[in-house]
Amino acid sequence: MCFTGSIFLSKKKIAKEDIICYKCGYIDAHDEKFPKFNPAFYTDYFYLKDYLQPKLYLEKDKRFLFWFNIDKGYHSFKHFKNPLTQCVIFSEANIEKFIIPKGSIYYENRTDYVSNTIKWVGN
Repeated sequence: MCFTGSIFLSKKKIAKEDIICYKCGYIDAHDEKFPKFNPAFYTDYFYLKDYLQPKLYLEKDKRFLFWFNIDKGYHSFKHFKNPLTQCVIFSEANIEKFIIPKGSIYYENRTDYVSNTIKWVGN
């Protein structure tokens, strides 16, 4: 998954409060004490419930005239209705709630966020 933003509208922000967001993926509950969430778009990575992810540096790729991309970061959907349409190709995928914690650096566009940290809080 890649975040695309407008150089005019998608500015770097710092979360003034926790931001609710959503990710599409699969829950591995084999270990009841530490269930894992694997994102549908990046299967080599997993999240542990209620654990804050390590902070990443959000680097903008400015190859385009009015747009930029951010590849490395925690990508998420802004609205519950959007991931459903994005996840329709993954018939067994779950839509799970995440939090971009207060104080995190993030960018947003019309449908998505990319942040430097995130936490899986469950459904």
